[in-house]
Amino acid sequence: MALQALVARLERIGMARELPLSVSSLSAWVLRCHEILEDADRDSLTAYDNYGSGSDIASVSADVSATREMLSVLAPVIRPRAPHLLAVARAQLRALDRAATATVADGQWVAVAALPQAQRERVDAAAGAALETLAPVSDLIHVAGDDT
Repeated sequence: MALQALVARLERIGMARELPLSVSSLSAWVLRCHEILEDADRDSLTAYDNYGSGSDIASVSADVSATREMLSVLAPVIRPRAPHLLAVARAQLRALDRAATATVADGQWVAVAALPQAQRERVDAAAGAALETLAPVSDLIHVAGDDT
């Protein structure tokens, strides 16, 4: 309950207010937009990080929220370079969130390994679409003074 309250508070304040953009922060965050979902795809959607908890789809849902917040933070930099990317990515994240939420049965998250094939394919497809859209974000954003 305490963690839920803290997460709810953080969602209300928004990450952008607490961690404003600067050259150094932007350099550190640019890859994260894609990496958050990439990690979910590699670890959670393969049940690699499940360890018997059955929380892998819940983790994917959390990763969708984190990716959405990262897009909001990076939006002022992305919008001028790829005006349609944000709308497409947000729609795909909503689709992924709906696919993940649809796996809940009797109020409980269902482990990836226990999902019916069609449901798992919907989640995988939605994740893949969002990953494909987010992949060029790091190439779109070149941070002046960052030669890494």
